[in-house]
Amino acid sequence: MIPNNSLISSENNTNNASIPNVSEMNSEQNLIQTLDKETMEILKEVRAKILRRIDEVDDVFNRTIEDLVKFREHLMSLAEKYNNVSDNIKAFAEAIERIIDYTNKVKQWYKDKVYGEITKLVKDEYGEIRRRRSGLTIVGQYVTITANKINGKIIVMLTIKGIGGINTNVPPLISELIRRSIQVGLMNTDGSIDKKSNHPRMNTVYLWQIILWLLAFPGKNYLIISRININKKDVKLMWSLISLDYKFKEKPKLELTFHNVLITYFTAVLGDGYIVLQKKTK
Repeated sequence: MIPNNSLISSENNTNNASIPNVSEMNSEQNLIQTLDKETMEILKEVRAKILRRIDEVDDVFNRTIEDLVKFREHLMSLAEKYNNVSDNIKAFAEAIERIIDYTNKVKQWYKDKVYGEITKLVKDEYGEIRRRRSGLTIVGQYVTITANKINGKIIVMLTIKGIGGINTNVPPLISELIRRSIQVGLMNTDGSIDKKSNHPRMNTVYLWQIILWLLAFPGKNYLIISRININKKDVKLMWSLISLDYKFKEKPKLELTFHNVLITYFTAVLGDGYIVLQKKTK
């Protein structure tokens, strides 16, 4: 059941800074639209998806932390084995420790602030609903629920608000040649160039891509758990990364040596890329 005090505003409306209460709504009729059939159907599917997957989120945080801990321990064992680069390896492990601490903080923030609000938004009252041609957005204090209709399917994302991200600083662990090859693979699949700053950036749900990114772009990086993806087979945390020490005017291109090609293709295929094998014609 959708309460009568739900507010629906147009995507083009710029007066969304505050949500009027019930008495104010009577004098703000220009902001209110009737819940049409399509909106009702989208809200119904959003509710079903979230309620079906929301209890998996805590486990996702736990698995992420466990995997990061294992990787940090592996780094420490490598530091003991390779004395000549042990300081850099330990510094990299410290950066992973910061990411572990951050993930724990986001997990606690989710439990304390976000979980209850998500439940309230989809069960009791929808709050402010911003209707768009391709879907809708439900706005809360600590979470924004976005639903987009793509190829007939409703894609739902949960954006966590109020916690922010962290800065990390990692030393170089691999050669410039290998870093460059990995950069090409990442930037030509999941990576992009920030339009304002020209810094390389990437969104990913895979921890291995985060590790590759830090290896490929040593120095200062900003990381944030920006969203929770509940549309895949498994619930995934969406990470956003941006390298603060690198800038590109255009995406880096492949340097055609056998060694570089293998590394670049391997990185690309693990991302969104693929290889097409063609038969050689006589």
